[in-house]
Amino acid sequence: MKPILIVYGTIEGHTRKVSNCIAKVLKEEGFRVEVIDSDKAESVEFDRYSAIVAGAPIHVSRFPKKFTELIARNAHSLASRPTAFFSVCLGILQKDEPETQQAERDFVSNFFAVTGWQPEKWTIFSGALMYSKYGWLKKRVMRMIARKAGQKTDIDHDYDFTDWSEVRKFAYDFGQTVQRSLP
Repeated sequence: MKPILIVYGTIEGHTRKVSNCIAKVLKEEGFRVEVIDSDKAESVEFDRYSAIVAGAPIHVSRFPKKFTELIARNAHSLASRPTAFFSVCLGILQKDEPETQQAERDFVSNFFAVTGWQPEKWTIFSGALMYSKYGWLKKRVMRMIARKAGQKTDIDHDYDFTDWSEVRKFAYDFGQTVQRSLP
């Protein structure tokens, strides 16, 4: 069987962590897995893979440009095999504000429309506040977002809000989808 590709876009590195967690689960289920940053995936041949997971963070209401372009260029290959998509986003933390959560889902739906890709499975995971990696202005903006969501605002620490059991379940479920697609 061909390997599974996990291709991700990242800004501060948290989406890489999520991608590596998904890869670990898939490897534990017996799959061969390759994990590639979309910034280094210019020449990746999507047809070499039996299945593909793609993921990226939403930053300033959009996904990373190179990631979006890579997915759009390979939409045809993505449509011909089992695929899954995940987004990493802090806005999903605002549980009291359904309009914020709906906006996050709308960003994902718009991404699918723009790229011409519709995966079988997709989800949004809560991300991390990586204050140590932000510049002065971004620290303050992210602290305001965290405060609005009722989250921690001490800019001297980083905070991980990802539900890792959800990430593992997503990976396991996708692995089951891939197993069912095998001849």
